[in-house]
Amino acid sequence: MLVRFTELEMSIRTTIALLDKDVDVLLPEEWLLAQKIKLVLQPMKELTDFISGEKYPSASSVIIVIQGTQEDLKELKTKKENHAVFGLMESLESELDDARRIPGREQHIHKFNISGSTI
Repeated sequence: MLVRFTELEMSIRTTIALLDKDVDVLLPEEWLLAQKIKLVLQPMKELTDFISGEKYPSASSVIIVIQGTQEDLKELKTKKENHAVFGLMESLESELDDARRIPGREQHIHKFNISGSTI
């Protein structure tokens, strides 16, 4: 919905200008913020589309796609113009970190790895 909303920005502005009613309008900074939010959420959409498109997504493919999404977010965070949505990016990264962890996986790995040699 946000994608469509930002695509129709000029039509929405024109329509609101032609109305005879007093309507709250978005400020230019708010339109820009909507564009930035859309940009940040795009990798999440791609992740969701990939996982939803698979009948039985494997854990390994999900982990790889999550890592790719995390890299996309890290790249977006390096751009100064995205500072307004930095908190959103931080929250998404945190959620992706949690999603990538398989419960009990760390304990399982440590159980079979003693002093650098695998048993």
